[in-house]
Amino acid sequence: MNKWVIKKRFEKNVVSLSKPLLESYALFGHLFCNIVKLHLYACLTINKTSPFAVKNAIKGVFYPHALKGEDSRQCGRSMVEMLGVLAVVGVLSAGALAGYSRAMMQHKLNKQQEQMNDILLGITTYQNDLYGQMYGQSILQSLGVIEQSMIKDGSWVDVFNNKMSIQASETTISLYVYFKINESENSAVYRQCQNLMTLAQSWRSELYYAETLSAYGSDHQKQKFYYGDRYCKTRCLRDLSLKDINEMCAYHGGNSEQMMLKIWWNKA
Repeated sequence: MNKWVIKKRFEKNVVSLSKPLLESYALFGHLFCNIVKLHLYACLTINKTSPFAVKNAIKGVFYPHALKGEDSRQCGRSMVEMLGVLAVVGVLSAGALAGYSRAMMQHKLNKQQEQMNDILLGITTYQNDLYGQMYGQSILQSLGVIEQSMIKDGSWVDVFNNKMSIQASETTISLYVYFKINESENSAVYRQCQNLMTLAQSWRSELYYAETLSAYGSDHQKQKFYYGDRYCKTRCLRDLSLKDINEMCAYHGGNSEQMMLKIWWNKA
């Protein structure tokens, strides 16, 4: 992998990671400004006729000890006011954390799609070297297609720690992504599956087909697949809609549901 590609990846990752952090700083800055405004409003309400109201209000925000010995009505704080401030802090903090969580999820989805796009490109480029190789990830790793950070404890995983593998015969290459779904995480897994199916659709000219296979309950299975452009007569990837993706990535209930995404190449 040349230096230009490494540099571009680094710049993209820095920008992608910086965005949620900057959004969080903006939210916390907004929180601080609101606390100051609330404090000033309380002080000015109490001291409507005082010429020193604004001065003491600002002093009370930044130098509360400077008001010791002065008339408590200059900038009084009742229990109700303090509870109001705490309530505002709590609400705004919760909003800031929720915004940060959403931003980090989007960053990871972008990273997952970047990783998978590099792998799809690598398999398509080096597919003649992969045919007949039972486990092709070692070849892609030696070529720099698979990042070293994706190898953990001997397994190949994406940014969400979903296990992945490549298996090839003399005529086919299969890329597998394994999801484990439970009730508390089904929304996140759905977004990951949707993310990868949308990417697979953009590679439809190179693929044989893409499918999801779900196993749930004691003996239930659900399979959905769509063919690439060169092999498609019905159920085409090019016609894949959001509703179709919803059905492919749907959660069926249960705490031990397994779902596999398979992307298949066929030797021309």
